[in-house]
Amino acid sequence: MCIRDSLSIFYGVNVVCYDYTGYGISPHKPSQKNLEDDVEVVLSFIVEHLNYKIEDVIIWGFSLGSYASTHIASKYQNVRGLVLLSPLASIQAWVNTKSPWQNFECQNSLKKDAFNNLKLISKVESKVVLIHGTQDDVVPFRHSSLLFKKYMAKKENKFQMVMI
Repeated sequence: MCIRDSLSIFYGVNVVCYDYTGYGISPHKPSQKNLEDDVEVVLSFIVEHLNYKIEDVIIWGFSLGSYASTHIASKYQNVRGLVLLSPLASIQAWVNTKSPWQNFECQNSLKKDAFNNLKLISKVESKVVLIHGTQDDVVPFRHSSLLFKKYMAKKENKFQMVMI
C-alpha cells in the first residue's frame, strides 16, 4: 500500500498526489518555475473542481517537494497546515552539506539558491509540522533545524516538530 492510500485510510481524508513537470512521465524539463506552477494548478483543481475550501487543505511535501509545498503555503496564508517530511532548507544548503557535492561547481539555478525554503518559511501563517530523521543521509536533519529556527523567529507561530 502506498503512503497516499495509507494516509487516506488511516486518517479518513482525501489525498491528491501529482508529478512535477520534468519528473515521472512528463516529457518536459524540470525547473523551479514549473514546480511552482504545478502546485498552483493542483491547488486550483482542489478548490475549483473538487470544491474543497482552501481552509480545509493541508499541504504535504517531501524532500524536494517540500519547496512546492512551502511555496504554496507561503502564498496562500489560509491553508489549514503544512507538513514537511525531510525538507530541504535550500538546494545550496544541501549541496554544501553533501560531501560528494561539496566541490560541485554550481549551475546558474543553484547560484540563485534555488528551492529556498528558508526564504519562504517565515511567510507561512499556518501551523507547520516537520518530520525528519536524525540519521537521514540524503537530506541532513540540520535542514529541518534551520527551518524550525527561521519559522520560530516569528514569536506568534505555533510549531510542532517530530524528530525520528
